[in-house]
Amino acid sequence: MNTLSISKRIGKAVKPICMLSLALVSAPAWSEPDQARYEMSVFSDAAYGTKILAGKYKQAIGKISSKNSSRNEFQRKTNLCVAYTKSGEIELAEMACEEAVVAAKVMKAHRSSSGMSDSSQKTRNRFVAIALSNRGVINAVKGDLESARKDFDAALQLSSALSSVRANLERLEVARQDSV
Repeated sequence: MNTLSISKRIGKAVKPICMLSLALVSAPAWSEPDQARYEMSVFSDAAYGTKILAGKYKQAIGKISSKNSSRNEFQRKTNLCVAYTKSGEIELAEMACEEAVVAAKVMKAHRSSSGMSDSSQKTRNRFVAIALSNRGVINAVKGDLESARKDFDAALQLSSALSSVRANLERLEVARQDSV
């Protein structure tokens, strides 16, 4: 799986920087040393993720928004969340991120005779963690550091293997210290 990271300012008035990474892999991107850099996850192989990674946010938003299928709703909403964030449309990003959290929580899973299989539960937990982490980035960008912390903590509880969540928590602590 290839990883491509992009680092840019979100809007003119917002200092934190978001980095795009694949949903299952994240890599650091460096920019100005005095700014918090949060990581967001995008599905590169679905819902126009390659357009997002290429910096074509408006095109991705148009394409994703014109599709109205419930199939891959979580991936669509996740990528829409990131595209809106990267294009500086924070209110729309916030709505899309919230919808991604809901879509991840209600995902259908393969069931065994004893209920949901362990692998399906792990996958769902990982997807919910990705959505919570992305929403945490939006909260951090808006300056709601307490809500961001709650989202990152919840994401970490669901999937401790996501390095982006740990990185976001570290960056949040730096931002909190800087604001004191």
